[in-house]
Amino acid sequence: MSTLRKCLLAVGLLGLSLGAQAYQSVYHGTLGKQAITLVIEKTNDYKHGFYFYDRYRTPIRLKRSVNYSRQLFMDELDSGGLPTARLRFYNPDGNAAREPMLGTWTAYANARQLPLELRLVADFGHQQAWPAGTPSLPQAASTERFYFQIPLADDHDRVKTIEVMEKASGKRVQTLEVDLPDCHSQGIDTLKVRLEGGSTQVLLEASSYCLGKVFEWREAKGQFEALN
Repeated sequence: MSTLRKCLLAVGLLGLSLGAQAYQSVYHGTLGKQAITLVIEKTNDYKHGFYFYDRYRTPIRLKRSVNYSRQLFMDELDSGGLPTARLRFYNPDGNAAREPMLGTWTAYANARQLPLELRLVADFGHQQAWPAGTPSLPQAASTERFYFQIPLADDHDRVKTIEVMEKASGKRVQTLEVDLPDCHSQGIDTLKVRLEGGSTQVLLEASSYCLGKVFEWREAKGQFEALN
């Protein structure tokens, strides 16, 4: 293969890699009168994510969507993956750190509508986080008692630890050590939760670069323990 063709191939592969790169934005604000946290993940022109009421901290999935005419429409999904409400954001690509991102939430069942008002508080891009020192990226997976976050600010997008957060208090109750090379953030779905043999497990899935890590809840000890 000629040097020119090798260079063109390398540039093409780099373009594909960068084109598929995901970015996450975290917002705080209100839905009606309720305080919420919203996380939107962007890959090329597509966006999906989740939000939770700060009072309960149980993630609610938002279906993958795309911007139309400076507006973003995202369907809220129930636990079975069926749409229950539509979130409409005005000017989602504006500077929400300075001006709030406004919108509406509309229930499909009865057309009830509530206002949305959100401000950008954190951005996670490829090997960078804003603002500097931003601690953790919330995850879409959770258990009945806990939700999870991944600290990324210290070493770009490498996953070193997992924060176990208590839903009832919003406080961190445990830090899980991953301690593996080449395990990088996969965005809001970096962590999975499953029930295995009657026990709750939190896992960082294995890939061609990452060996993966599994933690299991030990009720007697009141904590997660590593299985590998």
